[in-house]
Amino acid sequence: MDLSPDLLEMAKTRVEGLGLGDLVVCVEADILTAYDKNGKPAQGLDLPPLGTVDVVTCSYCLTMIPPWAQALDAMVALLADGGTLGLVDFTKRSDKPNAWSQLLNQWWFANDGVYFDEAHTTNLRSRDDMITTWFAEAEGNVPYTPLVATHYTWTGKKIPKGSAKPCEVFTPKYAPSAPDAPRYVR
Repeated sequence: MDLSPDLLEMAKTRVEGLGLGDLVVCVEADILTAYDKNGKPAQGLDLPPLGTVDVVTCSYCLTMIPPWAQALDAMVALLADGGTLGLVDFTKRSDKPNAWSQLLNQWWFANDGVYFDEAHTTNLRSRDDMITTWFAEAEGNVPYTPLVATHYTWTGKKIPKGSAKPCEVFTPKYAPSAPDAPRYVR
């Protein structure tokens, strides 16, 4: 699900290239309005019922959704019990959220409608309906700029209603390495 027809075309091409066309449906929609108050897909949308999806991913989009907490709740509502949510996005360093470099990145990206907010990772790691299976922060160069921005990767499993939340499964000491990252990981 995405608002951008161009990004959905790219996704469809990748899905077909991987031979997953029978398993994946790409839908142009807004996560906040895709379902009605009763949890039914909005008219004209080919969407699965809430609570039946095995995997939901979100790549660099929460920072562009002003009501990000509602969008995150909607993603979790899509998941079946035991389903996986995976996110990667920009953030401010959790150990230095007010460092000048973090404030510069926050200002710079906001000019393009990308809003860094460390509350994303705080929310993800403290949800009662999800258990963290992976969390890492790292820094990486921003193409075509001198900036070095912090991003996070997070995955979690949906906990069945009424179940006790177990301890976090895995929080790595170091993130998987990219060519020039991580410079630090908390």
